[in-house]
Amino acid sequence: MRLVELIDTTDKIVDKYFNEDNISFNNIEQIEFANCKFENVVFENSSLLNVNFMKCEFNFCVFDNVSIKNVNFYNSKIGNLSFNDSKILNVIWDDSLIIILAMYNCDINDISFKISKIEDISIKKCNLNNVSLENSRIEELELIDNKGSNKGNLYSSKVNNIKGDIINLQGFAVSLEQILDYLEKIGINLHE
Repeated sequence: MRLVELIDTTDKIVDKYFNEDNISFNNIEQIEFANCKFENVVFENSSLLNVNFMKCEFNFCVFDNVSIKNVNFYNSKIGNLSFNDSKILNVIWDDSLIIILAMYNCDINDISFKISKIEDISIKKCNLNNVSLENSRIEELELIDNKGSNKGNLYSSKVNNIKGDIINLQGFAVSLEQILDYLEKIGINLHE
């Protein structure tokens, strides 16, 4: 059974595999996915409202021109997931493993990464408001041409490599240790 057929029949979907599905012009509301795997699934011109993904896996999935509000990814594995031209509001990634997450030209408000391990996250040309990376470990963080005065906080996370110019950190709350690490990585030697 395809995903679009299932979402109209239940409020909880468990242990399902979705492959090469295209979800277009659908509203997905008040539903929980548990232990599901999404591979090569494209969500486009759709909306997700009050959706929970519990212990789900996403590989090579795309959210294109999608409105997402009150969505939780709990203990999920994100192999490769991208958001393009989307509106993202009140989304939480909690205790998740994120290999590749890309966000391009999105309106992003009140999203949180809590206690997650992030290999590579790229946020480009987005309007940011209150992006919080709380107690997470981040290998690569790319911030390019984003707008917003209160972009969020990074200070409680361990960030190994920040790509892009330091100006892209403007509007983020960061720790002194993070700034010193960043300056050292770009070749600036500090002396007392």
